[in-house]
Amino acid sequence: MKKGNLFIAILLVVLFTLFVSCGSKSDGQRQVVSDSIVLISTQNQEVAAVADEGAENNYVVAQHHTDRNPFYLLQQAFSKTKSQLLVTFELMLVLLLVLSFILYLAEHFAQPTVYRHFPTSMLWTFVKCIQDPGEMAPPKPITFLGRVIANVIGLLGVAIFAIPAGIISSGFIGAMEEEQQAIQIQQNIETLHLAFERKLDRPTGFQIAPKFVSVAEIQSRLGLKEDEIFDAVRHDAHCRMTNTAIMQQINEHPQDRLAVEYYTLNTVYGQCIDRGSKVTIFSPSNIVDPVMGWWSYYLAMIGGFNYISRELGQTRPYLSYYSYKPELNIPGNEEFMADMNRLADSEDSWVFTLLPSQGHQEPICPTQFHFHFGLKKGNCSYSDPDVVLNDTTTYKVFYQSISDMLRHQYSLYTDNQVYYGSNNPAFFARHLNKKVNAPSLRVAWSVTCWDMRAIKIARDVAEVINREILGLEGNPDVPELKIKDIGYEGYTN
Repeated sequence: MKKGNLFIAILLVVLFTLFVSCGSKSDGQRQVVSDSIVLISTQNQEVAAVADEGAENNYVVAQHHTDRNPFYLLQQAFSKTKSQLLVTFELMLVLLLVLSFILYLAEHFAQPTVYRHFPTSMLWTFVKCIQDPGEMAPPKPITFLGRVIANVIGLLGVAIFAIPAGIISSGFIGAMEEEQQAIQIQQNIETLHLAFERKLDRPTGFQIAPKFVSVAEIQSRLGLKEDEIFDAVRHDAHCRMTNTAIMQQINEHPQDRLAVEYYTLNTVYGQCIDRGSKVTIFSPSNIVDPVMGWWSYYLAMIGGFNYISRELGQTRPYLSYYSYKPELNIPGNEEFMADMNRLADSEDSWVFTLLPSQGHQEPICPTQFHFHFGLKKGNCSYSDPDVVLNDTTTYKVFYQSISDMLRHQYSLYTDNQVYYGSNNPAFFARHLNKKVNAPSLRVAWSVTCWDMRAIKIARDVAEVINREILGLEGNPDVPELKIKDIGYEGYTN
């Protein structure tokens, strides 16, 4: 075989291998978001995947090592342009077949011994497109029409390489631009995380991550533009946008204000922390209710309680884990129930479900802490069979103690089964393997978000839970709460 043929053969094999590798690349090797941006980090090799299909923020952030395939960008170029290349080759093939047939009709009668069959003219057409490096073509056409077709074939011979080369180069440039954009987004994500530097909570002396940071503050302090913030949040597995107006009542004339929340993940649905406690704090609506995850997280951490939160999923329509409906196949719900059954594994276990109250679409109440325990609103009968309590005596003592503490120390007030109820048969606590003590607590946003004493209140609520339910004096020592850092680093165990 001549050197020209060998070179062409090797080139075709290489290109074919690249093309096939792009098409057959597994999802585990390269998963990108809908806009095809791949976030590249040389410092953090974590792959964070959102488990809810159809979620508004359904994405996978793929981190690539610096020693990735050297043909990566070329593979990306082929991957992005393979449909255009396929259409181009199909069109060229059809044109060459048509021209081959016309050439056969023109030359068959003029050179019957040479162009005896249609495959002969087809061979001439195809080898001439690649300039016949192996000198395999039959004699050139001699008729006027044949020569015209030969010139057209010559032009196609140029186009058959020029057009795909242009398409591939365009894809290559696009891949380079996307990689640069991905690198910039990753840098913006790292910058965005700096906004969640822990600050001293003066009433407690704890170092606390911000409950949220407004977009305006991020712009002014970190120099990120609004679209850079949105892109960073969209591609980050630990941040989400929120509107602080929903946390104010309508009579306060709330103004829309965009902010960013920071949260942690260690499960397909959100967060699960097993601290070996008989008390579990469950925050089921963090994905749609701002700040509740922040307050409930610190309540569990300060008190040394187990913690479960819902961070991922659809926001419209919103399907809550508070109601257990397996027929809906809500992503992550089965995993959540398995974790809850593991943490609340005995009849003396306690699960406090925390939810917000008194937002801009809710009525104004004279109380800020609303307790309920499985009955219809207004029914406070502990003897009702639907009560989700095993130890009503302990609950009564706890409720009285926490009511006194909140009233005397903070001028905050509680109610029991007055403004809210949880008599829904789908209430998740009714579907656990064992019946546990499962009171629910709705706390006004005016406390969890807007009260400067929010963390101190959480600390004192945790102290009452430890004293009245677990028989402990005070809260455990948590040295991590004295460490300055970013967000929840070191807090997740």
